[in-house]
Amino acid sequence: MVTMGFQTLFEIDTNPGGTANWVRLGAGIESATPALNETLVQRGYLDGNGGQSTRTTGFQLVYTFSGERRPGDTAQDYIYNKMLELGDNRMTQFRATDAGGAVITGPCSIANITPPGGNANDISAFSFEIHFNGKPTLTPATAAPALTATFGAGTATGTTKVTATPSAGNSLAYKITKQAITVYGRQYVDGVIAYTSGSDIAGAVADDYLNVYELDQYMHVVKFASKKLAAGDFAA
Repeated sequence: MVTMGFQTLFEIDTNPGGTANWVRLGAGIESATPALNETLVQRGYLDGNGGQSTRTTGFQLVYTFSGERRPGDTAQDYIYNKMLELGDNRMTQFRATDAGGAVITGPCSIANITPPGGNANDISAFSFEIHFNGKPTLTPATAAPALTATFGAGTATGTTKVTATPSAGNSLAYKITKQAITVYGRQYVDGVIAYTSGSDIAGAVADDYLNVYELDQYMHVVKFASKKLAAGDFAA
């Protein structure tokens, strides 16, 4: 499966030392470039017959972000306001959630903040780096938590429906498939149809799978439910 850059969710904690306040880093950001900055030890041994061996003995994961300055964006303002700060005042937490739902998270320092600049008739450029401090945690994708959902017949002939209540700030969506699918927590999804709980769903037939998602505002999965539809799931 091909993924797009925008499907990775980057978030920064704007309340370090307190209850984490994760804010998306996205507005005005055109590129995010990761680098492991590995420390390599290369040595030759007698049994290598002249060839060398390499061991990776350390690394620091760094993300370089570049784009344009967007005053008023919470994440950008937080970073910009750290420009003249030093030491612990540059430290917070950062996490990156890839399209498949795997999450890298850990303490970090904000570094190499470049003040806005550029040509008079161009948009002000802005760049900075996120340096993880120590080894971040990689949490592999796992199956999405179950969404409490009730499936049943719709109101119009041939329709079905599902009833579910998303948490505040989240929304529902659905997709009809011919085969059962596996969905991961925090996975990015597309090709789904926005849904209001209890509304009629047309276009499905018996033996189709009705897949229902609870999504956050960034189209990443919070919870998931699925059912193989039977004749009784359709209005006569």
